[in-house]
Amino acid sequence: TNISLQRVTLLYEAMPAALVAGLGCALALVFVNWNLVPHDRLLAWLAYHVILSAGRYGLARSFTATRSAPADIRHWDRVFLVGTTLAGLGWGASALLLFPESSPAHQVFLAFVLGGVTAGAASTLAARFDAFLSFAIPMLVPLILRFFTLDHDQALPMAICTMLFSLLLVYTAHRTSNTVLETLRLKYHNAQLVDQLAGQLQEGEQME
Repeated sequence: TNISLQRVTLLYEAMPAALVAGLGCALALVFVNWNLVPHDRLLAWLAYHVILSAGRYGLARSFTATRSAPADIRHWDRVFLVGTTLAGLGWGASALLLFPESSPAHQVFLAFVLGGVTAGAASTLAARFDAFLSFAIPMLVPLILRFFTLDHDQALPMAICTMLFSLLLVYTAHRTSNTVLETLRLKYHNAQLVDQLAGQLQEGEQME
């Protein structure tokens, strides 16, 4: 439908800015953890994000260039969801591969980065709630579980706070997605009314 096309179009239009911001956060995470985490892990993780971001940017350019019709929207929708899932898995892997075991302060920074990226996604992926979930769940669940397994005084409060913040983001993203969907429906309905009125006016002029 036209509404589905508009929702997917919003997702692809927001993607380039989201990719730039995501790569900036990835570089910051690598820089901060450079002296704590093995360099090969950091560089491999960063390379994954760079390659994936380049591929997703290419998809966004292709979507814009092809001017897809409603009939093609399922293909572009599936491809987008695959991209968000892979990106979420990449960020979630940071809680396993890049986790600074010896520094609670750096653990907090990691949580800050992942929370910030997820908060940004609540806006850029607002057109589709399932797209947000495909990104946020694989990103945040590994971090929360990792905090629960730690054995220092701050670990449990950090796990609980991260979990509560994640739930708040899910709730916010769900409400925002519903708002976007309702706005698109009203826009489509108003466009239909304008077309009907224009048709009636044209018929009236012809009868005269």
